[in-house]
Amino acid sequence: MDHLNHTEPENNTLSESLALAPAWPSMPWIHRGIRAGIATVFALVIENWLNPPGGSMMLLCVYTFTSLNALSPDESGDRPVFRQVLVFFVVMAGASILLLALTPIMASDSVLNLVIGVWAFLFGYWFHRAGGVTVPLTFAFMLLVGVVALNPQQPVGFQSIAGFFFGFMNGLVISAVAQRLMWLVLPEKNLGTGLQRYFATMIEGIDSGMASLPLWRRAEHALFPAKGKKAIALMAGPTCPPDEVRRLEEFLNTLQELSWEFSLCTGRLKPILPPEFADRGGEWITEARRIFRSVLTELSDSIASARQPRDLGPAIDQALLEWDQWMDWLRPAIREHQTPIETSIKLMGFSSRFRAAMLVLRRANDQARGLTLCDYMGDVSL
Repeated sequence: MDHLNHTEPENNTLSESLALAPAWPSMPWIHRGIRAGIATVFALVIENWLNPPGGSMMLLCVYTFTSLNALSPDESGDRPVFRQVLVFFVVMAGASILLLALTPIMASDSVLNLVIGVWAFLFGYWFHRAGGVTVPLTFAFMLLVGVVALNPQQPVGFQSIAGFFFGFMNGLVISAVAQRLMWLVLPEKNLGTGLQRYFATMIEGIDSGMASLPLWRRAEHALFPAKGKKAIALMAGPTCPPDEVRRLEEFLNTLQELSWEFSLCTGRLKPILPPEFADRGGEWITEARRIFRSVLTELSDSIASARQPRDLGPAIDQALLEWDQWMDWLRPAIREHQTPIETSIKLMGFSSRFRAAMLVLRRANDQARGLTLCDYMGDVSL
């Protein structure tokens, strides 16, 4: 049914519509780049002035963890960075002790290759189970890089292993401080930003249909509900009790259903209206688009400002009533003008999908009004 959508706008070329990434990075990506750059420059100053052991590993860890931690697919963002520093301290201490004890054994090519092979296999298995490169996975990979860089086929002294340990830990500490002080990313922020992007995508698809949007935008839109549910699970606590978690998940499920209905109706009905239906049908479609845009904008604004959305239920009910009038007019008009059966089925089918979308929109507005957004969508940086 894709042929029922509007053709691509003149300023949206085929290469742009099939692009896998936006032409310019978004502000969160720019923030992460600036944050990683500042942290790395600070680490360079420390490395040049204080000359701590493991300076090269420290620089690599600072840049890697500062830039990638917030992108972890578990949606935890920067919240667990200090807890991770403590856990990684214990792991690094154990790894350093093992290296001191097993360096003579690691001098064997067979043993070293076996360790690297098993480590790489476990890394791949863990990567598959995690659904992406999480922070512990990044740490495990960097640990493997550090072990190989020690070149244990030669006698490895205590100073080299100490540099390996302190380079890792100094880098992790600097990275953690930078993450917590600059553009902190939390599950609440991930959810709020993602919801606003979700609404913005649907608003952009109201006129020309969701299929007219670039491929990367549609992929981002389709993946958000799964990411949002991970963020909601991490938000559970005093400010987001179990009942609120349940309400948030129900709200997210309703938005996903609304997106499905949008993909089935927006941009599809108006292009197939016969000339004799165009004037009258165009007015009702324009009014339906107006109510969609109004409610979605209000929901997005309520998330951004951490407040309860306005009660737009009466406006949606009025739009539903007017849409029912369109469908009541459409049925006899189809018979009167002897519209072809194929066109008639499409007209009634897409009109029914518009009505279903309005009903889901009404439910989403009611559910959003039952959320206490001010408890967890406001200034929760600290």
